[in-house]
Amino acid sequence: MMTLLAGCYAPELRDCAVTCGGDDTCADGQTCIKGFCAAEGVSCTESPPAMVTDAAIAADAPERVIVRVKISNTGKVEIPGAGTCGSNGDNDCSIPVVRGTVTATAVPTKADHPFERWESGNCKDQPATCTFSATGPTTIEVKFR
Repeated sequence: MMTLLAGCYAPELRDCAVTCGGDDTCADGQTCIKGFCAAEGVSCTESPPAMVTDAAIAADAPERVIVRVKISNTGKVEIPGAGTCGSNGDNDCSIPVVRGTVTATAVPTKADHPFERWESGNCKDQPATCTFSATGPTTIEVKFR
């Protein structure tokens, strides 16, 4: 299980290990460099990149993509096995997930701010627990009352 810090930056997220389509799809502290998320100044041009050679990111490790989560009002979004956004005031953050089927749950953190709706992305019009396919960088937005 990945532990996320304020801002949803995962220090164990390796440079050049997650594909991206733009800077807004990378974790905090990383930018999109030649289609991969990496810290500024890191080159993702080696084949395979030196940063991805250890056992944690071996060739058979599952490919990860970024799910950007935006939260309106007070609440949090949990993605089991990947992370949580909103619990530390981080209402706009990125969570690296294994490519494929993802379940995100909108969880109210105050009784007077219940789940209202998913506003965009693959969760739109789904109930508080949403299941979607993450085949590339994805943004989901949730609104609490």
